[in-house]
Order: sequence, then structure tokens, then C-alpha cells
Amino acid sequence: MIKCIIFDCDGTLVDSEYLCNLALEIKLREYGIDASAEEMMKQFRGGKLANILEILESDHQIELRDDFIPSYRSLVDELFEQQLQPCKGVQEMLREIELPKCVASSGPLEAVSQLL
Repeated sequence: MIKCIIFDCDGTLVDSEYLCNLALEIKLREYGIDASAEEMMKQFRGGKLANILEILESDHQIELRDDFIPSYRSLVDELFEQQLQPCKGVQEMLREIELPKCVASSGPLEAVSQLL
């Protein structure tokens, strides 16, 4: 008997990955790096930010400033507030499911809460 349905957040309930990569694209332009959000989504899908930044620093032989992550996260927050949408059909599906539901994610709790 099914007691609860567990949903992953990104890519299942909301599509935040594109906006995260768009913020990265915008921030990397400050370093003269021309990398599109689409390209980075293919290369880094589901990756952790720290690992992605290490790869970018190595590949482009740059050192990101200490304020990079806070300014990146601030831009992500802005993009989420302006553009984040649920994945197609999610709202209808959630209304129709009568079982208890919860969300699981490897992301930080604050970020997941904002997404929902």
C-alpha cells in the first residue's frame, strides 16, 4: 500500500535549473566568459555549484572573486521571483493526487522552500 508520494523538486515540480544557469551565464560575462545557459545545462546538469565553479575556474583559467557566490545567489533569487514557473501539468497532477505528498531534494532547505 502506498502511504506517501515523494517528489524531487527541480525538474519535477519546478524548472529552476535553466534560471540558475542563466544567472551563471550573466555573472560569467563579468569575467569575459561567453557561456550560454543552454550549454552549461548540458555540461553541468544536476551538479553542485562548488564543483561547477571549480571546473569553470580551471577551464577558463580564472579566479572568481570572493563575492561571486553571494552575488550569483542574489541574481538567482531575482530570476526566481520574476520567472520561476511550475513544470507543465504539475499543479493539476498535485490536485488530483489524494495521497500524502512531500518533496525531497539535495538542495539547501532555504532554496527549496523558495522554489515551492
